[in-house]
This record gives sequence, C-alpha cells and structure tokens, in this order.
Amino acid sequence: MKSVLLPSSIRIGLIKSLNDILESIDKLSDEDSEICFDFSEVEWISGEMTTLLGMEMRRLQFTGHILYSTGMSPRIKNILNKNGFNTLLLDHPKAEDIYNTTIPYTEISSNALSDINNYIDSIVFNKLNKTLVHATEQRFKEAVFEIADNTHIHSNSNQIYMYGQHFPQKQSLAFTIADNGISIPVKVNNALHAYTKNVSSHDTDLIDWATKQGNSTKDVPAAGLGLSDIINTMKQLGELTIVSNYGYWKLNSSNTLVKHHLNFPLHGTLIHFNFLLEKNFYTPTDNSAILSF
Repeated sequence: MKSVLLPSSIRIGLIKSLNDILESIDKLSDEDSEICFDFSEVEWISGEMTTLLGMEMRRLQFTGHILYSTGMSPRIKNILNKNGFNTLLLDHPKAEDIYNTTIPYTEISSNALSDINNYIDSIVFNKLNKTLVHATEQRFKEAVFEIADNTHIHSNSNQIYMYGQHFPQKQSLAFTIADNGISIPVKVNNALHAYTKNVSSHDTDLIDWATKQGNSTKDVPAAGLGLSDIINTMKQLGELTIVSNYGYWKLNSSNTLVKHHLNFPLHGTLIHFNFLLEKNFYTPTDNSAILSF
C-alpha cells in the first residue's frame, strides 16, 4: 500500500504545503492499487483545500485506486465529518454543525444547473445570519454558474466539487469550486498556440491572459473560459485564487496579484472565492450573538 503523508497545515496560501500535496499525488502510479492518506501530522485544513483533496481523491478512485485514511486527530476528524468530506469520500458518519457556518462539501454534475442553484440558495446563503444585498447575491450566483458552465462545456469534466465556509467574525464567505477537467493553461494554450510545448513555467501567464478584459474566450469556441467578468466582480467583492496545472494566481482585496509556479500539477482547476461581507454588502437580520466555526 502506498502512503500519502499530508503536511501539518493545509492552506491554499501556503505554496510549500500545496506543492507537497501535489508532489505526493503526482508520484503515485497505476500500480499503486491501494493508497492511504496519512493525516497524522495534520493540525489544520482549510475549506478550499478540502475541495482540492476531494477532487484529487475522487480522480484516483475513478481510475481504479482504493483509498484509505489513517491518523486523523479527533479535531481534524470532526471538521471533515462535519463538512461532509469524510462521508462522501471515506464513508464516515456526518457530524452536526452546531454553529451552522459550514457549507458542506458536495459533488454535483456540472450540467445539473437546478441542483447547483438549489445548493447555492438553500445551503450556501442559508448559512449566513445576514441577508446579502440582492445585486451582490446575484453576482455571486453568476460567478458560480459561469464556472459550472465552463466546466461542463469546455473542460471535458462532468463533475464539479464545491465547498464553503462562513466566517461571521471575519465577515467573509469562502467558497471553492473545482473540476478535474482540462486545465485553464492547457485550454488557453491550445487556442492561442502561444507555446509549441506545454511549458509549465508559463502557466500563470496563461491564467492571467484568461482573466483579462477582451480576452474572454467565449469568443473563441476552441477555448471558452470567460473569466474577465468574474475578475471584475471579485475586484469589488473580495479575493479570488485560481490554481490550475502548474499555475497559482491570486487577486488580493487590494487588487494586487500574487503569482507562483508550482513544482507539480493540479489535474484540473480550482477557483477559490473569498467574499468580504462588508457593511455595504449586507443588511443585518437580527442581533443574535455571533459564533465562529
């Protein structure tokens, strides 16, 4: 049995942590029929990385690997039982979310728009003890549907993976959507023929191209990404991180960019929204005490 030892802190902003996970998965081979994910050193895992692990573990299962887990501390096991990750991936019982802030990990067919809409309406926004301004809510939905549409039509992936977390004290809503399809850099390069070979060091540039106004590849049927409207939305509402193939691209709340070249690829695309729920984005519905996850 092959073991994948996970790092102590699993956060999307820790590039070393991200590289370590992708390296361990990249080194697996078809001959490794049984794989054990070792959580013994994990002290914290953020929600967006739950989505990343989920999509990578599901990809391994789809290709015939049998997965196990070991070493989860009670705290980590409670987090992953509560958000539904362990239930879907490892058949563990689901735990109660007493603070009602966890948006459960889910896997939905990318063309099941009614299911996606129901997930956003009845689960995502139900976790907020505030009511978002209608225009903001609509922009959030449009961003998620845009990604889902791209996944279904352009990435050759039939499944999307989603997870979120409401942080009342930070006044933020984190939400991640991912797929195991053709990555953004590969898709853009196939359309532009910018590089004769898929040179991984240019992946952040290819992601950057896809986010620019006027470069919406909806006008280029061979590519079809259309990220510029999402970027414009997030410049006003929060932060956005894109991890795809060897590229790491992040738009901060100050509208500055952070780019990194990853040493190992993410097989697909992960997009992480961090909506900053400032006063002009919501109206309070009650004065109840705020509890944090």
